[in-house]
Amino acid sequence: MNRRGFTLIELLIVIAIITILAGLLFPVFAKAKQSAKTSATLSNVRQLSQATFLYGGDADDRYPLVTEGFRGSLERSGYTVATEFGSTEAGKFSPELGSLFPYTTSVGVYVSPLDPTASKSGQSFAFNGCLTVFPPPPGLMPTQTATEAEFPAGQFLFAEEASGDGGTNDGFFHPIVDAFATWHFGKTALVYVDGHAKTEQTRNRLDFFTAGKDQPCWPYEPLIGK
Repeated sequence: MNRRGFTLIELLIVIAIITILAGLLFPVFAKAKQSAKTSATLSNVRQLSQATFLYGGDADDRYPLVTEGFRGSLERSGYTVATEFGSTEAGKFSPELGSLFPYTTSVGVYVSPLDPTASKSGQSFAFNGCLTVFPPPPGLMPTQTATEAEFPAGQFLFAEEASGDGGTNDGFFHPIVDAFATWHFGKTALVYVDGHAKTEQTRNRLDFFTAGKDQPCWPYEPLIGK
């Protein structure tokens, strides 16, 4: 029986075809992988929201206390504990020490799988500063009740915050100066006061998502220089 092997030209053609197919399929696989991480992120932030509702059931319907900035570092009374304030970069957190953790029992729900600093910082999401009592004191801040939000379906409770190249710097989303992370094909993962979670195009729409309307919830900056 006469066997004929592949010629060099035939091998080159096969290699070229495989290369073309790989070039077409790899972006599809990468997009599918990122979509899966987006689904995991939404699940995590939704669990944080559910934990907050459970907390409110034991706290006269009030949200847990939150901390902000350098003065909030190592404060044990907030919903999470910032062990290191990040200023212009991601901070470092020990969520298991915060008041919300008994209602979650998992540090994994505090992070976004697409946050490049999640493994070091321990937290990606920030609490909406518009849900604090204005004017808030520096450091540890009292919060509103869950029924005080004017637009519960349009005002976020937790959202991914961007600080430098990473996530939240203190676990507190300042309604005037902070910025949303856009790790989901240019969108931000957030959960609203009413409990539904989704990714949103938040670019240039800070007031809309923090206050639930195109007007700021804080009439002035109360924390500068404090």
